[in-house]
Amino acid sequence: MLEDTIYETTVYVYDSGVDGPTTFITGGLHGDERSGYLAAEEITEWTVDHGKLVVLPRANVPAIEDDTRHGPHGDMNRQFPPRSGICETEAARAIWDEVVRHDPDWAFDLHSARGIYKSGDGSVGQALFPTWTSPARDYGENTVANLNDEFGLSGDMAYLMGNTLDADRDMLMHRTAGFLDVLGFLCETTEKADSLDEQIQWHLYTVEHVMDQYGQSPSVDGSSSSSSGESDTQEIHIEGTGPVTRFEFSVSGTVENAGTLEDTDAVYSDRVEGQVSTQDDRFAFTGDLEQFVVTEGDKDDVNVYVDGQQISVDEANPEKIIHIGGTGPVTRFEFEVTGSLRNTGTLEDTDTAYDSRVEGQVSTQDDEFAYTGELEHFTVTDGDKEDVVVTVDGDRISVQEESHLIEIRGTGPVTRFEFAVSGSLENAGTLESTDTVYDDRVVGQVSTLDDAFRYTGKLEQFTVTDGDEISVA
Repeated sequence: MLEDTIYETTVYVYDSGVDGPTTFITGGLHGDERSGYLAAEEITEWTVDHGKLVVLPRANVPAIEDDTRHGPHGDMNRQFPPRSGICETEAARAIWDEVVRHDPDWAFDLHSARGIYKSGDGSVGQALFPTWTSPARDYGENTVANLNDEFGLSGDMAYLMGNTLDADRDMLMHRTAGFLDVLGFLCETTEKADSLDEQIQWHLYTVEHVMDQYGQSPSVDGSSSSSSGESDTQEIHIEGTGPVTRFEFSVSGTVENAGTLEDTDAVYSDRVEGQVSTQDDRFAFTGDLEQFVVTEGDKDDVNVYVDGQQISVDEANPEKIIHIGGTGPVTRFEFEVTGSLRNTGTLEDTDTAYDSRVEGQVSTQDDEFAYTGELEHFTVTDGDKEDVVVTVDGDRISVQEESHLIEIRGTGPVTRFEFAVSGSLENAGTLESTDTVYDDRVVGQVSTLDDAFRYTGKLEQFTVTDGDEISVA
């Protein structure tokens, strides 16, 4: 790339020749952050058994050679407009052209910092900053927990999850999120580590662990280098014999399509709902097969194989029935399950059923739904929990407390914030154009005006991402 210029460098591409995700890894945008480009250089030796691995380890050669943050044309990682426009320099444009050409599913940008995130020194070391696309944050949280455990990191040295990359800064990963909606992370180690080798190992562990979660565990010389302890990828083959048969299965790791995906199939991160008749379905998965259930049709009309070995299919549909009985007063509720659900009663205009979640209302009438998996929570969001009777397969269950109100009060200066909850949330104040409300997360801003939101479940995190003048109640 950039031949016959001071930025000339090598892009390493390993193509397995088998369908699968493309992973793009960058190091060396800042020349004095050695752990990033040295870890990326080690990753150039990795291979994958499906998909493609692309590595640009020395993105800013002049800065690396001079051991400086900036190169001859300034800070290279401030030359990538996040949502529109062209990159500012020839080198930045060449890097971006490589990203677009390979069209990655996942991307990692490896860096280091002099200090430690949230320690008060204003630095960003020891943190993973996920793009806004799900499940990047979930995978990052899993990785951070395992990384800290694996290396015995605690206190200030423990890794944290950073704020979400919302395509609002002129950085490579912000542009990758803003233009391509790609899953990925800006990865930061701290230079306060005992050694440079230690920082490199943290980067390598991070990339491996995330790749493990989306089912593309890397290998070196034919041996798995996975640090998470998950099993190698296996294939499940669902063979139809003619009659339409609906099925569902879940795994302890991750799953992805490995055949022809029909409109009747839905693939989630660790679960598949599908259908076969005369055609077959194939999927690749990591971890263990936790269950395989025929949800519609006859189990004798389907043959299931894992790595060529036929397995037995569960006898019955695992659905449970949840009945929500109203006693008179209007009561709003929400519940969520780990599997799927369907309405089995009368769905009123006040009820909304999603794939695995329901928001509804009862008063004198009742609601009823069938679901698979486990009931994660049942919460009364408006009204009194004593005015509703909830049973699962005839057994009464307890109901969680009503939703909570969070108020964010500005004191004058512009302050950006982000928070996430374990349930759902909705606006409970005046929503400005600077606020964005997702299903379980808010990215917002206050100054002289206040924000308020009502949520169920628990407040999982609240982070001030820019500024410091704020009051939260």
